[in-house]
Amino acid sequence: MRRLQSWIAILVLLGAAVGAGAQTPARAPAQSAPPQTWIPHEVTGVVKSIDNNGTQFTIQTRTGQVIQIDATAAIEARRANISAVGGAVKVQGAFDANGVLKATAIQREKDTAAQWVADR
Repeated sequence: MRRLQSWIAILVLLGAAVGAGAQTPARAPAQSAPPQTWIPHEVTGVVKSIDNNGTQFTIQTRTGQVIQIDATAAIEARRANISAVGGAVKVQGAFDANGVLKATAIQREKDTAAQWVADR
């Protein structure tokens, strides 16, 4: 019985200390999400042409530059939402040695170029 009373007294004191603003031990900082893979390029433009099987297409950027896109990897990863000819898309990926943008993600974009984010 004496031991039980001692435990109750300890719990009451701890509760009073916490209630009085006593510092609780600091928690370890939450682990942050792993950094996202860096995408070397992100360009937005209007689809000018699409080949027969849909894996290759060209876009024209707001500056008039025409870029050939290879959508194979984005399609296989199910990260491709290619607009019809005349629609706008944002393409993320890396350029190969031939100047073709190998897309890792493609999404539809607003048709108004003034609303597009800057290419990088």
